[in-house]
Amino acid sequence: MSSQFVADRVFRFLEEAREAESQFVLDAAFQKLIADWGFDRWTATPIHSPPRSVFRPFEIVLGKPSKEWSVRYRDNGYFKHDAVINHIAHSSDAVWWSTFPAEKRLSHEEKMLFDEAREFGVGEGLTAPVRLYDGSIWVCALTGTSAEPAPHIADAARFAGERYVVSSLRLRRFAEPNPRAALITAGQAEIIELVSRGATLREAAGTLNLSPSTVYNQVADAKRRAMVKTTSELVHMFGSKSKNG
Repeated sequence: MSSQFVADRVFRFLEEAREAESQFVLDAAFQKLIADWGFDRWTATPIHSPPRSVFRPFEIVLGKPSKEWSVRYRDNGYFKHDAVINHIAHSSDAVWWSTFPAEKRLSHEEKMLFDEAREFGVGEGLTAPVRLYDGSIWVCALTGTSAEPAPHIADAARFAGERYVVSSLRLRRFAEPNPRAALITAGQAEIIELVSRGATLREAAGTLNLSPSTVYNQVADAKRRAMVKTTSELVHMFGSKSKNG
């Protein structure tokens, strides 16, 4: 499979992910993408969250996991002995499972985990790190029996995995009855409400009797919480709900 073919498919998926209006549609697009690479299942879950993140490690599992292995992995607390997870937490490189044991010095427990995964039919896999705007670190793990290690697929999985997670969380927020309460503080919602009505950040500071630096810091924190880059995105996401709430 050529690197150009892989790149073209990833860019097509990025567009599909931006336009997806449901998790079902997003999952179908992602499954079609990774099937070209020899994978038939995937999971995405947070493994590290800074104090201000709204997601706790291992709190959410997105995707289509191998149910039997996922239950065993969770119930036995295997994440403590997962060398790939520990590596991803400190690296920006995606990891192929079949090559990882040969490249790293593993403990007895870590080796046993690889062996047991293969017994459950989870032999070849690719785990890609996903770092979000709020500082949280997620892993996107792809598994399949016909996948073959290739650097260009590993790079593509990082980009696609990030878009999949961000798009999933966007859809999740829209499904929440009160996403403002779940993501940003009441004070931040007040600031965004004023900005949505045309006020500048400095004018919002005066209205709320706050210093401009406090308002700027609150907006920056709201961006991290909501995983967006601009104030306009905050207004688009929360302004109308602030007016109605």
